[in-house]
Amino acid sequence: MHIPFQEPIVVYQDNLSAIEMVTSGAKFKKAKHIKVATHYIKQYVDDKVIKLVHLPTAEMHADILTKNVPTATFLKFSKTFLD
Repeated sequence: MHIPFQEPIVVYQDNLSAIEMVTSGAKFKKAKHIKVATHYIKQYVDDKVIKLVHLPTAEMHADILTKNVPTATFLKFSKTFLD
């Protein structure tokens, strides 16, 4: 399926090591098991389909959908989904 786009899709990531592996092609000894996934994402980054942007964990709104977070964090971020 081909979907045209004007700009790269921004993918927020709180893991700096993951961003480093994809953007620089750096090799990490303990990351052999994710080699295929890294190359897959790297191809999209190189083709400017996606752009990886660091977002600190404290600002990661999607965490309320995937993790147990403190009530205050849940209430703060859930408002952004409802607005």
